[in-house]
Amino acid sequence: MYKRLGMSASPSSALGSSGPSVGESCPRLAVKSTEGCVGAAARRTSPRKTSAPAASSAAATPGTTASTRGASFGGTQTGPCEFVQPLVIRDSDASKPLATPNVFFHHRFFLWMPYRMLAYPFVCSQPGCDRRQLSSCGLYKTVRRVIDQVDDYYMGTEYLECGKCHRKLPAWSKEILEQLDICNRLRFPAVLSYHLALDRRVVAELRDRSLGNSATRLYLKLSELHYHDYMERVLNYHTVMQKFSAQFPAQTAVKEVPAYRRVPSARWLLSVYVADCYTRLAELKANITSTFSTVLKMDSTKRVVRKLSGSAKGTAAWSTNVGNEHGQVLMSVLTASEGRGLKEMARGLVSRYQAAGVPLPQLLYVDRDCCGKFHMWAKDLFPQWENLLVRLDIWHFMRRLASCVTTESHPLFVESDSWFDNGTAC
Repeated sequence: MYKRLGMSASPSSALGSSGPSVGESCPRLAVKSTEGCVGAAARRTSPRKTSAPAASSAAATPGTTASTRGASFGGTQTGPCEFVQPLVIRDSDASKPLATPNVFFHHRFFLWMPYRMLAYPFVCSQPGCDRRQLSSCGLYKTVRRVIDQVDDYYMGTEYLECGKCHRKLPAWSKEILEQLDICNRLRFPAVLSYHLALDRRVVAELRDRSLGNSATRLYLKLSELHYHDYMERVLNYHTVMQKFSAQFPAQTAVKEVPAYRRVPSARWLLSVYVADCYTRLAELKANITSTFSTVLKMDSTKRVVRKLSGSAKGTAAWSTNVGNEHGQVLMSVLTASEGRGLKEMARGLVSRYQAAGVPLPQLLYVDRDCCGKFHMWAKDLFPQWENLLVRLDIWHFMRRLASCVTTESHPLFVESDSWFDNGTAC
């Protein structure tokens, strides 16, 4: 399947048996031509007409090439990408001893070509190009290793060029992906880092950050699954070679298998998750600002502010949070003073409720200044909410009640060993 696409039968054979690792440069395809790298199937699918040559080749093994003229994907093309499944060798398939174990360590290949397959009108973002439409200029020579749930796969893409400034961009660059609509954008299967990439299905497992679901737990899980897949390939190779050990003793010398490539660290997984959060920043902000309630609670503390370090240390005095009865935070701000310094936060909450058109809050719990003629600053923060009731929250009420009824002669906690007798006497 790889040779029909003009690529090596195994990414490990053309790109190095060990493949890329963290800190190493990504491998490259030895593409000779600059156009028509996907063969006849891509030309039939794309509505664009090109006059470039329709043949290209890549290094299948050192010293040999494989042509892509008349190539096909061997199936129905349904999108701007295609997974190419490697040939799987079983015990019953082998008819003679294998010269190399590389055939057992082939991986899938994902071809991302939105311009050739969708004829998407990508444009150049340079100021002097006046949004000139980009054109295809062959395959991008760097192949990415993508970490999947059970094993790895490789991903290649096309090269796009601006005819005016001659700037070239791979089709998986951020500038190109941002021009796609949401439907086609979701077809891109991975989140890219500097050298490697992480499949989106693995990234999705990091989004549910509940107790026990950390980046370290996911790293251990991926390491176990990848090593199990690697050992299965090794055992399959030794089983096939053992089958011919009696018939061809001279040709059944077991070769050294490719080294096991470890899953990147848990810190790398977390960094990719952060990069994925940046791509969904507008969605996350919308989710946070779409939380409402008719019962609010406002509380200020200095504990968070004391943890500030570096240049931010000493720049704020209070951390104020506004939440609802479900424990969801509507807004969190850092201020230099408590009370009147919260006017900007209050105006933001009022405008948010007005823009959403939801029922206004009816009850606000605070930790101080909830009653009295001259101590109603919490009520004054929200003059637009005329029916808002301000009350002291139950936790601070219990603390103040205990403080009022506790004296030296009537302590709240009895220190005597016979606490039951003293409590009964009270």
